[in-house]
Amino acid sequence: GRYGSDVWGPQEHAFYQACRDAGFTDCPDHNDPGSTGVGPLTFNIVDRQRVSTSMSYLNLARHRLGLTIRPNCLVHGVLFDGNRATGVLVLSQGEFYTLRAHEVILCAGAVGSPQLLALSGVGPADQLTDLGIPVVQDVPGVGSNLRDHPDVHAGWRTKPGFPLDTRSTPAGAVTLRYTAGGSPFRNVMIMYMNSFVSEKPDRGMDGSGRWASVSAFA
Repeated sequence: GRYGSDVWGPQEHAFYQACRDAGFTDCPDHNDPGSTGVGPLTFNIVDRQRVSTSMSYLNLARHRLGLTIRPNCLVHGVLFDGNRATGVLVLSQGEFYTLRAHEVILCAGAVGSPQLLALSGVGPADQLTDLGIPVVQDVPGVGSNLRDHPDVHAGWRTKPGFPLDTRSTPAGAVTLRYTAGGSPFRNVMIMYMNSFVSEKPDRGMDGSGRWASVSAFA
């Protein structure tokens, strides 16, 4: 859900107004593909608790007769018939076994998915051959182009008496997305407004007071 302006703290209101004064447009829905500007960010959080995929989807489907959940299994590779996936090779309790299926959906994350594909023979043929992995299909893009967000974190101590409230909204509830000057791509920059009161130093801060901060990602 979104945390609207009615529950923003004074720091979120100040950040929003500063962005508007700087010429950025209001953005009521950052999930709209054509949107840009400053506004509330959508969160998978309900009552201050992050709602995981397991909570929102898997738990609701556990009763289905056609669903079998196998915990504590480590997938070692995808099995192929020609270039068609037909199952997976799994290690469980020290033993290997195979699971066959008409359709295999690989959901192992940005690192795990290309790793499993490569171990299964799908990837750059020269690399697979050098590693002694039989090539199922030469796909040079597997394992390539993984990039992280450059992050610049700016923090400042708030003025005495400023009501810094960290309970009403999570960090980043009000977010600015915009296009950097000269960039050929839209919305390459995103700024999250944060506020916190903590004894823990954060990325070089001394942690001795009340802080507001902005995290900028490219």
